[in-house]
Amino acid sequence: MAPAEAVKQELSRAEMERLAKKGEKENLDALVEQGGVTAANARAEAGPLADAGLDPDRAEVLESRVAKLNSDASRRADAKAQAKGHTRSEAKARAKAKAFVRWLHGVTPMILRKEGCPVTAADLAGSARLKATADIVGYLGRIAGPVGRIEKQLEPFRKKRTPARAVDELAVLQKDLQDADETQETSRDALPAETFALYVLKGQVLEDIEDVNRLGRVAFDGDAVRAAKFNKDILLRARRSRSGDGGGGGTPPG
Repeated sequence: MAPAEAVKQELSRAEMERLAKKGEKENLDALVEQGGVTAANARAEAGPLADAGLDPDRAEVLESRVAKLNSDASRRADAKAQAKGHTRSEAKARAKAKAFVRWLHGVTPMILRKEGCPVTAADLAGSARLKATADIVGYLGRIAGPVGRIEKQLEPFRKKRTPARAVDELAVLQKDLQDADETQETSRDALPAETFALYVLKGQVLEDIEDVNRLGRVAFDGDAVRAAKFNKDILLRARRSRSGDGGGGGTPPG
């Protein structure tokens, strides 16, 4: 498939929805910059990457998509989308939920080590790689029971937190995050065509970056220096800056 054809290829509605969901939250400038770096890496290591299974045209396809993403039309569509604010609302809800998780993991080691504690570290584990909104919602739901069982022990650490009970704060955060996610899903269905197309393009660029990186790590397994080039550091910095939450879900208690 020629690069131009790859950019313009017909996609099913389901595939476009998948790509739009994947790309909609990514910062355009960071995606353009990261895409350029990844395409350059793909060209520089074309031989080993082809041996690992990368399509020989993939670097050129990525460059074409990055150029389209960096166009005036894409930037106008991105500005309109940002003005709607739905993505920012979800990011704010995610940041609050992750802040709660960090607080919880900050204080619970002092509770868990006491004899007779009704929960264990395993009951609160699983937060280290919380990324998707659905993952955070699911984690909050899973730890609601354990948090409720140590409510009394958490009281000394909640003097300046509201609501007074940790389990109530958790419930509020979970609902806010679910509502924000549902709003985001609904708003995607009603997007202007140009905005939806932008999100699809963002998803394609992100997927290209991830695929090149995957095969880069395969091609240079055992060569840490060359494998390290295949990363998403620019995107990860932009995500942390957007969320203002440090990026992670906190260190599990222990």
